[in-house]
Amino acid sequence: MDDAFTRFKARAADVLGITALSSNCLRFAGVHTCFLIFTNLHGVFINTLLYRLTGENSIILRYNFIFYLAFAVSMPLAALYMRKTSPRISSRVGILLYIVMYLTFFALMFTGTLAVGMPSIAILSAFASSAYWIAYNVMLIEFTTVQNRDVAISFLGMSGGAVALIMPMFSGYIISLFKGMTGYYVMFGASLLVAVITMVLSTLKIPPIPPKTHQTYFGLALNNAVKNRIWRYCMVCEFIKGLREGTFAFFLNLLLFANVQNEALIGFNTLLASVLTIAANWTIGRFMNPKHRIRWMLTATTVLFIASGLLFFKLNATTIIIMSITNAFFNIILLNPIVTVIFTLFNRTADGAKAKYELLATKDMLLGLGRAAGVLMILFFPQTQLGYLIAMAVLTGLQYITVFITSRASKMVDALPQA
Repeated sequence: MDDAFTRFKARAADVLGITALSSNCLRFAGVHTCFLIFTNLHGVFINTLLYRLTGENSIILRYNFIFYLAFAVSMPLAALYMRKTSPRISSRVGILLYIVMYLTFFALMFTGTLAVGMPSIAILSAFASSAYWIAYNVMLIEFTTVQNRDVAISFLGMSGGAVALIMPMFSGYIISLFKGMTGYYVMFGASLLVAVITMVLSTLKIPPIPPKTHQTYFGLALNNAVKNRIWRYCMVCEFIKGLREGTFAFFLNLLLFANVQNEALIGFNTLLASVLTIAANWTIGRFMNPKHRIRWMLTATTVLFIASGLLFFKLNATTIIIMSITNAFFNIILLNPIVTVIFTLFNRTADGAKAKYELLATKDMLLGLGRAAGVLMILFFPQTQLGYLIAMAVLTGLQYITVFITSRASKMVDALPQA
């Protein structure tokens, strides 16, 4: 029996392509999956809840703008804190702030002031997210190598897709079972419980990664971001990709909910998108050759641009769902190579190793600013369906710049000597 189970595990690891990953990386992936479970339980439906309370698209755009802007502002603070402590402690602080956010959510809901207190939820979520995700980036670098990083990123993407496959569909179904706001109370309560469990697991499973020094290197990071051509390309790329990434993370579901106002259908749409996300990550892990990553990115951008144009001909629940699943697959193919190029740069440059925390903070700060700018672009366009579609097409077209910059950066990174 034990031999059969061992063979099954080995076969499963081979199918998933994770045989090259270390035990520390796999434990880290397990804790991260728990994190994704509780954030996915509430993440999709905070937007639908705000829409149900107010009936306005603008409050959702304002919520996401505040979140992305606060994320950008808090990222340097998160890097400073992590430099003084460790990535494991920073990730736990992020989870703790999520717990505080859930408690604040319940207080606002019980007093009927969630719409008014919306900025506090957005800011707490942003600070929690920055503390966790900067630690995630460092741990991903520390627990992988140049040789297995594409595999690790794809595996984490597949596990994230699997969580997103189940959780939103489950959440939407539960919310739809209850009248009024009861379903939302149930889902946010479940998120709070899983967050507490994740806090415990992060303490037990993730090994400590003490910083080599408590000295900060923001000056060095900013100098590289401005004056070093490779780092400048990567930082600009983060901002431009954020323009589209942040908006599309919530806006297609918002358009769908405005058309049908059914949480179960939102969950079903997210399920379909997650299937395509898993497929895209598996495809990248199995078939993408680093020499051809730019060609893949260019193809993905072209498909996304054409798909966004098709919405002009007919906009209903069916076409939005088709666009959503198309975006889920090709957006991963567009974005994953950028992550690989940047993380490889950390390994191949002395400044990347020395100022890792600060460069990650700068990268994510620009990503957050790009996301906030993308939401602002939506707000500046006419607040009509046609205005939204034009804005989405413009944001997608801008990704050709992302492909061009990534192409230049990739060639320069590949030419660097391996560490």
